[in-house]
This record gives sequence, structure tokens and C-alpha cells, in this order.
Amino acid sequence: MSKKEGINRRVLYIGLDDSNHGNYPELALAYFSTITGDFLFDNFSFRRDPNLLNRLQSPKRDYRFLLFSQSDIVQGLDNLAVAGPSLIFPFIEQKGPFEGVVIGIDGHLNSASKSYLKQELSDYFETISVNGFIKYKQGHGKDKSYSQPRILAWADAQVHHLASTLSLKTLQAHEKRVPLRQ
Repeated sequence: MSKKEGINRRVLYIGLDDSNHGNYPELALAYFSTITGDFLFDNFSFRRDPNLLNRLQSPKRDYRFLLFSQSDIVQGLDNLAVAGPSLIFPFIEQKGPFEGVVIGIDGHLNSASKSYLKQELSDYFETISVNGFIKYKQGHGKDKSYSQPRILAWADAQVHHLASTLSLKTLQAHEKRVPLRQ
């Protein structure tokens, strides 16, 4: 049976972000949703909302993360493109199938990375959209904000929460952690 057979026409929305803390291991995280509105653009403050993650609880939203080291970096590909399939496949095996996928990646996405992700996912989805989003500052002082898809802001909040509050030992044993495919 083809991986695409039995599709029930649902679309999966994904926000990919990493911890960007400059120390290894880094965290890469995929935030998943089947709610169309979760990919709408919204304005967000650069000051993190500590209650944001509590308000997002829904059976239609979930996340997976992985740890990657400096040796996992692939020359010419963005880290999130390399990590993406490892984060996405366990989720769709458990919750899929889906007809389409819309992926937003925090930051610049080079064309090789975009092609790599599309190729890796092509057996699993009929339609694939992958785009990078850069945070452009708007406003001044305390009012600095940026606009991006909601799901990316949530991925950022979740990966920041994990990286800043959990020990490496706790992260390694976490139920939402998946391994990096080689």
C-alpha cells in the first residue's frame, strides 16, 4: 500500500524552529496542528508571553523535538531542513495520513533545503508547501513586535521553554523526543 493511500483530505500545518542558543546539543522542534487558522499571520511581541503555551492546549495540536550535535550538521542544508523529516515522520505515522502539508520554518531557508524537504516528504503528501519566515522588527522600545504565522511563534515558545527549563537528562528521556534519522 502506498504511503499516500487512505488519505482523508486533511492538511497538516507545521512550524519548525530551533533553540539557537549556540551550545550543543541544540534542540529542533516541530509544532503540529490540523487547525487552518493556526497558520494565519499575527503580530507577536519580542517579549515572550509566559502563559502562551497554557492557552494552546488542544487535541488538534502537538509537538515533537530532537537533539542534534555539531556533527549532525549537513553542509549546504539548513539545520531545520535536516531535522524536519525526523520530526515529521513519527507524527504522521501516529496521526496520519494527511493529504497536504504546509510548513513554516523560522528563519531563512535556502533553495537546497527547501528542495530537500519536499523530496523527503513527497511519498507522504499530495501537496507540500515549505517557506522560511524571517522576523522583521516593527515598533520601538517595549512595543517591538514581529509578524509571522501563529504556529511559528508557538514553536518558538515551546522550544525556548524546553531549552531554558529542562536539563539535558530530562530532555533525553522526554516522551516528545524523537531520534535524528541518519
